Amino acid sequence: MAGELVKEGVKLLNTCGIKNFPTPERAAKALYWLSLRKAFKTK
Repeated sequence: MAGELVKEGVKLLNTCGIKNFPTPERAAKALYWLSLRKAFKTK
């Protein structure tokens, strides 16, 4: 149901090269892995 409501917004984000995720949990997991990567690279 919400997919139809946000369809145009997701399309705009994709056009601008901005990553989007189907669920907040997936976005949080991606941020977690990015933070680990940054911590690893700064050592």
